[in-house]
Amino acid sequence: MYIGLLVTELCINSLKHAFHNQNDKSIRLKILKDEGFVYFDYTDNGESANEINQLNLVEKLCRQLRIDYRIDSEKGFKFNFKMKL
Repeated sequence: MYIGLLVTELCINSLKHAFHNQNDKSIRLKILKDEGFVYFDYTDNGESANEINQLNLVEKLCRQLRIDYRIDSEKGFKFNFKMKL
């Protein structure tokens, strides 16, 4: 349930903040399960990087999942984590 809420919140943030005056809009999500781990990778190609301070709900969901995540907003927005099952 928390991963579904996390995906929804990340998509909403991308749609609200990332694609101002941009024609080529892309959101990619990859979730893989391999050898007892879940690998989660979310990216958008937004020209306007998502506002990091707007990720309060994302942080709360990650605490519920007990995961450490990485964010890179240098080119677009990238959010990923690895979670042990």
